[in-house]
Amino acid sequence: MNSSTTARADHPAPTHPRSKGWLTAVLRPAGTLDDTAFGRLLAELSATADMVVVDLDAVHIPSLAAFLDALRPAAARLARPGRCLLLVNAPGALEHALLVADVPATTLAADMMRPPAQPPRTDQSQPDATDPRPSQEPAVFWARHNG
Repeated sequence: MNSSTTARADHPAPTHPRSKGWLTAVLRPAGTLDDTAFGRLLAELSATADMVVVDLDAVHIPSLAAFLDALRPAAARLARPGRCLLLVNAPGALEHALLVADVPATTLAADMMRPPAQPPRTDQSQPDATDPRPSQEPAVFWARHNG
């Protein structure tokens, strides 16, 4: 018999009670990554967050091996059901290294971050205020500067 104070042997009691909420942490490091500091931050966040998203777009990773070592403890903690470590804008070399090193992290490659194609306009006039379609100008600007 299990009570609120007794846990089955195959399901140890959590060290801290989980709330019924959801916590997502988003990190956007920039510049050259300090693997040691990054690993400490990830370890702290993975202890309480359900999902940690790391956007790698503006970061330089000097050593993939050191980066993988920094990720490994947090990735293992976030690999449980209902949790996730997501690396956005991950370069192909990192995706491959994660697979080889068996680090449980999900990646979203940089080339997957492109905006969806919009259908061409059939008329050449300016859209009026009631037109639900967005202007194509932001997509064109984005493509020119990122593509």
